[in-house]
Amino acid sequence: MPMPMASTPNSPKRSKARLLFVDDEQRVLNSMNASFRRSYQVFLANSGKEALDIIEREPIDVVISDQRMPEMTGVEVLSEVKARAPDTMRILLTGYADIKAIEASINDSEVFRYLMKPCPPAELKGTIAMAVEAAASSRADRIQPTGNPAQLIKFPNSDANRRLPSGASAEAAATGRVANSPVAQQVSTPTPYSDKPGPEPTTEKASVMPRRAETGAQRQAMAKEAVEILVLTADKSLFTAVESAVQDGRPVHRARTIGNAIGILADHPIGVMVTDTAVDEEGIASLTTQLKHLVPELVTIIASARSDANSLINLINQGQVFRFLLKPVAQGQCRLSLNSAVEKYSELTVLPSAVTRHRVELPEAPAETTESSMFKTLMSTISKLRSRLRGE
Repeated sequence: MPMPMASTPNSPKRSKARLLFVDDEQRVLNSMNASFRRSYQVFLANSGKEALDIIEREPIDVVISDQRMPEMTGVEVLSEVKARAPDTMRILLTGYADIKAIEASINDSEVFRYLMKPCPPAELKGTIAMAVEAAASSRADRIQPTGNPAQLIKFPNSDANRRLPSGASAEAAATGRVANSPVAQQVSTPTPYSDKPGPEPTTEKASVMPRRAETGAQRQAMAKEAVEILVLTADKSLFTAVESAVQDGRPVHRARTIGNAIGILADHPIGVMVTDTAVDEEGIASLTTQLKHLVPELVTIIASARSDANSLINLINQGQVFRFLLKPVAQGQCRLSLNSAVEKYSELTVLPSAVTRHRVELPEAPAETTESSMFKTLMSTISKLRSRLRGE
């Protein structure tokens, strides 16, 4: 039987952001409804099937699902939501630190946050507010593409970052043959998205939207082509597995320490980073969260010989890790994860909304030690570089 909703599709509250709570306990749904109905339009479902039915007919902004439910688990529900409504933000709220669920929430559901019950009300409200903001950003991108087609925001600096005229191809960017190209000669203004790109077309009125879409696709292709991979590990077998999984000839770098990794990040256009927690589990967690805050486009894959529930939860919530690989790494899984990570990076460089969807809070400063002082100095250097690239 359908659960009651806080408002109907034709309600005056239709303009509010839409939340869908999924839980098999009625008292939990009632509590969520009471807590959020004043600020949001709330939908309730007491099963995965019912939740997916709602997703099919309603534009939901954020889904907050319990994990342990009959028939479908929360991870399974959120994986289906990701497939059917990828712009919908996904939050898992559970009372159990189930390691399999945590791994699946990273690799399958790509959850925005993994929250443990009982979750403090302020934390839950703050997390939902961030998710709603990210969903709104996605909608804005669909209505009118944002982002600058003439500048590929990348980390760190490289030849591929130079400004390109609208319509310049990824091949031209890679070869440097842009200035003398016919497209470049036709551009009469450096302003991105100009409605007057040069000589008027033969048609009476040309739509700007196809040009924007085409340019965005070109920028994404540029990012995908230029991105390099960094593996932070002292384990030669892990590096070999990653290197073997990369079949398109893109460079794969190896760092054995955190300091080495930051140096490589500063010198090469790294877009995907595979980090081995065996190097320094606490340091890796700090590096991941700091980098995600400073360089949100960077996509991180965590590799470990063991699964630690609390560590993985922190890496989801504070570092927005993209994938988890269990060592020894299976070749097929490694290849799939790397290919997906490269695609994700190219998306993050083009769409501001994609970056918003992976936003993390400013991490706490590391404890004062000789190693952390070096770490913070290096991170400060990267932060300045990032600001310069963004033109801030």
